[in-house]
Amino acid sequence: MTKVMTKDALPFIYHVTDVQDNALIQQIADIEHVIQPLDHWHKPAITDTLAQKVNHCGVMLHPKTITINKDEDETTCPYKVVAYCLFSKVFEVVDILRIGTHPQYQRRGLAAALLTTVIDAMARDMTDRIILEVRADNNAAIHLYQKLGFVETHRRRNYYTTNPLKTGVTAGATVLEIGKETGSTLCDAIIMQYTRLN
Repeated sequence: MTKVMTKDALPFIYHVTDVQDNALIQQIADIEHVIQPLDHWHKPAITDTLAQKVNHCGVMLHPKTITINKDEDETTCPYKVVAYCLFSKVFEVVDILRIGTHPQYQRRGLAAALLTTVIDAMARDMTDRIILEVRADNNAAIHLYQKLGFVETHRRRNYYTTNPLKTGVTAGATVLEIGKETGSTLCDAIIMQYTRLN
């Protein structure tokens, strides 16, 4: 793991470079499970993704020693992952694959800081644009991306299954009932893009 950027105040941003960094990858998978219960990535998927040279992961770390118990292997990690951004870079395009913040640390600007780091590196890395996909019912994320300069370029209709326990799907989301027994619905995926101006 190499340090990419630090700030006077914690947490820090690090770039995960070693797929053997199991403790950090497990924490990312654990956050995924909590914030994306219907379509989260498991640890093997994250590890396999990071094993490919075009894929990268930035994480926000808080200096808090935690113990991770997974599959009978106990690991102690001196840092707690509080936010992460998995992305790929192929030629001049960055594709944000996954981004998330631990629920206890949401609404503190951590996801914005991670995305801003990617945006700020565009000229240096010769990147022309960043693309990402977001659920149409995720208003907080859509607002954040728009605030950072992302614009909607496309919609995938009825792409995601919506949590039947979730309430208040908002305007702009296309939702269809697909099962009276389960209450499951479908939700659009919005493709958004940030384009470097110079």
